[in-house]
Parts: sequence; structure tokens; C-alpha cells
Amino acid sequence: MKTIKTTMIAAALMLFAGAAKAQLVDEQNVTITMDLQPILQLEMNGPQNIDFVFDNVASYAGGITRYGATQLRISASVSWDLYAVGYSSQGTNMDVQVEYGNSGDPNAVTTIPCTALELRQDRANPLNVGATAFADYSSPFLTTPAGENNIYVSATPYVRPAVAQKYIAGGTGTADFVGGGSYLTTTAPLTGAGSDYWYTIDYRIVPGLPAVFPNAATNAGVSQALVGPNYAQPGVYTMNVKYVLIEN
Repeated sequence: MKTIKTTMIAAALMLFAGAAKAQLVDEQNVTITMDLQPILQLEMNGPQNIDFVFDNVASYAGGITRYGATQLRISASVSWDLYAVGYSSQGTNMDVQVEYGNSGDPNAVTTIPCTALELRQDRANPLNVGATAFADYSSPFLTTPAGENNIYVSATPYVRPAVAQKYIAGGTGTADFVGGGSYLTTTAPLTGAGSDYWYTIDYRIVPGLPAVFPNAATNAGVSQALVGPNYAQPGVYTMNVKYVLIEN
């Protein structure tokens, strides 16, 4: 009888162990989707209105420079180009807001080209191998310039500049671009104001005396100064400077 009881207990244990291995399984799945939206973010610090008031001989003859007036900071998840463009409601000449005096002098004209504005960026364009003439605005302001700093001007500001024009960073060619990154994190070569993602812009206008804007020129150095005996009619003139960050 003892042998029979021991055999029954062993068989029961084996059945229990077999039942423990035969577990029921159920499952549900969750699909994870990651949507990486492209980011192009341009931050601009500085006044939105930059005034040049010419009210003495020295300012007419030597011009006025506004140093460090605009800071541009870029963050992007894609490759990009950055350019500046000058324009007005008239297209490529400054808008006339106010005219001073009423002399009736036929030589006093109001067609002042937007290229009278000069820019200087504190850091050279990191890559614009396809550029002709001047690739950017990094040249120092000169007393007798030849197109180095004159702003790119277009009546269609959202059409990117052609290969012959300046870019602040990048260019027209498919190989002329800056890779994704941010002024906050990029360390090649430096973070912040020393990087390819941060630019400080100076502005200059030189009317000359008489006011013919002798520095006005295209990027190829073709003069757009007023031709004597014409000179600029005293008054208030305005133009827009647009900074465009665009995916390459």
C-alpha cells in the first residue's frame, strides 16, 4: 500500500508541473510614429527701424555707420542658405516719404538706389564656392569701395539671389550650404557668436557732398551713383532689408 500511495503522489506532481507550463498568452501592439518636421528658425535682435540722419557736412562727406545693429541667429534641422535683400514699394529705388524744399531744380532727383546701403557681416560666409565677384559682406568698409558691401537688391525678395550675388551664408549652388545645427549647440568650430549660425551686421550709407551716393554699386562693381549734375533731393527716404533663411 505504501508503494501505491507514493506512485500516485508522484504522478499528481507531474500532472501539476505539466499544467503549469501550458500558459495562455494574449497580446496587443502599439505603433510608434515619429514625425520629424523640418525646422528653419531665424532670430533677429536689434531695432526694426535704423535711422541715418545727415545734418552736417561731416556726415554727408564721411557717411554714417551703425555698428552691430542687427544680430542674426540660426537654428535648423536641414541644410540652409541665408541672404539679405534690399527693396521698396518702388522696386529697387528707395521710397520717398518727405521732400524738403521746393526749389524746382531739375537736377534734384528722388531716384536713390537701394544699393546705396552697405552691409558688413562679422564672420565670412562658410561656403559659397560658386560665387563670382564677392561671396558675402565680410569685407571691411572701404573709402573707395567697388561693390564689396553693397546690399543685394531685388524687386522680388523671395527669389533667391543668382550665383553672381552675395549670400551671408551658403549660396546658389547645390554644394553651397550650411548643414543643420544651431547657435545654441553647434561646436564646429564654436558655439554662439563665433559659429556659422550667428552673424552681427553693420550698416553704412555715404551720401557724399553733393549727395550722389558714390558708393552705390552692384556686386560686380558697376556704379549706381547719381550722375552729375544730378543730386539727391533733400528729404526722408525709406527702404526694407529682408533677411531670408531658406532650405538649400
